[in-house]
Amino acid sequence: MKKSIFAAVALVLLGAAYAGATWWSGVSYQQAMSEKLQRISERYPFVQVVAHDYQPGFFNSSEEIVLGFGCGGDEHDPISQALLPEKQIKLHSSVRHGPFLGASGFGLASFETAPVFSEEAKTALARIFKGADPLKISGKLSYSGDSTLQILVSGATFPPGNENSPETTSWQPLEIGLRFDEHLKHFDGNLHWPHLTIGLRDGYSIRLDGLSIRANKNEEMEFLFLGEEEYGLDHLDIVFPSLEEEIQKPGELTNILAEKIHFSSRSKLDDGLVSTSSQAQMQNLKNIGGQNFGPGKFTGSARNLDAQALAALNRMYGPGKLLRCEQGSPDIDELDTLLVGLLKRDPAMEANLDLDTSEGKVLSGIRMQSSGMTEENFNFLDALSKIGIAFDLQWPETLPGKIATQGKSPEEAEQIQAGLQKQINEGVVKNFLIREGASIKTRIELKEGRLQINGKPAPLPFLPS
Repeated sequence: MKKSIFAAVALVLLGAAYAGATWWSGVSYQQAMSEKLQRISERYPFVQVVAHDYQPGFFNSSEEIVLGFGCGGDEHDPISQALLPEKQIKLHSSVRHGPFLGASGFGLASFETAPVFSEEAKTALARIFKGADPLKISGKLSYSGDSTLQILVSGATFPPGNENSPETTSWQPLEIGLRFDEHLKHFDGNLHWPHLTIGLRDGYSIRLDGLSIRANKNEEMEFLFLGEEEYGLDHLDIVFPSLEEEIQKPGELTNILAEKIHFSSRSKLDDGLVSTSSQAQMQNLKNIGGQNFGPGKFTGSARNLDAQALAALNRMYGPGKLLRCEQGSPDIDELDTLLVGLLKRDPAMEANLDLDTSEGKVLSGIRMQSSGMTEENFNFLDALSKIGIAFDLQWPETLPGKIATQGKSPEEAEQIQAGLQKQINEGVVKNFLIREGASIKTRIELKEGRLQINGKPAPLPFLPS
């Protein structure tokens, strides 16, 4: 009997505790969401909270948020008017209180969000998205303050009912996943878009398959996010009519095709200096002349970049400038100060390209090193004297002719080959080019304010002699 009483009491206490935790989670979610929205508006004035209506319940709540977009004074901006004529969007959320969130696991609250459209817009969107919800947003707010979002844009065809027309834009569902910390100082996210086709008039079209993006970054200082990012693309095909009759016959289509592209980069901060490294691979590239290039590899690195100068550069020119509603451009003195800031810690940068072709390898490399840059008596010529740049390029001697004579008659091809060979021979005689076996190479250097080509001076009027 006593055991039954104790069990009943325990169940009542557990139920009360769960009810209390659920109620507290709902109240905490409302406060946390209000703070996050306020923080976003303060940091990015382009996005403003016009209205926030939270209807609390015990286990579940509902929420409506109206967001406004714009910086004011852009009423006549045609791009803004086309993308968002009302400059507002209403979002409705169904909120489930924690701590237990079903499939979402454990947390403060989870939510399902969708935009609210007018009846007219619903009818039009139903045709474009074939009855599916255009946009779905789901997310979770943890007790630590972290937020996670899953965004799904459904597949669509535009104009609707025009699937077989060459002037049709269509895509498969776009998926985005994001996670932010409480103060918006850290984020990681991923994007996956299986397919997009854009068809335009006169045969123009763009097709991409297998686009993926991944990023994991921290805000090391204001306007400076560092970390890791990766981009991948399985297939890119750009088709367009010939722009010049000598490339191919009028009315024919040409294309640029790229396959299996992958790019990754990493950046970090150490003692006020930023270092970065990046690499990219490409399996195949087909150019306008019909030549296939690839596989190819790119590597790049930079070190000793002043963090404060990079942050200033991002503030002046980064994409966040629009979201912060900052107007105007820096004056010449600001640009001089920025340039000195970027170069005063003796940064070094390097980039290299290794590309296979049917005729042999194309190799390219560029290196830059700054030394002794100061703000005293700064001017353009002084800056050039403190920057060392070396550019190397090597290619198969037969490659330019192979590209230039694609699709030409034998007579035209012979003339083109003869002209190219004459230019190469003249370049070798004048030391602009060096012939090494079946390859042509050249090296251009800027050293102590003087230009050199293949080790010999090549003075220019605006450089010191």
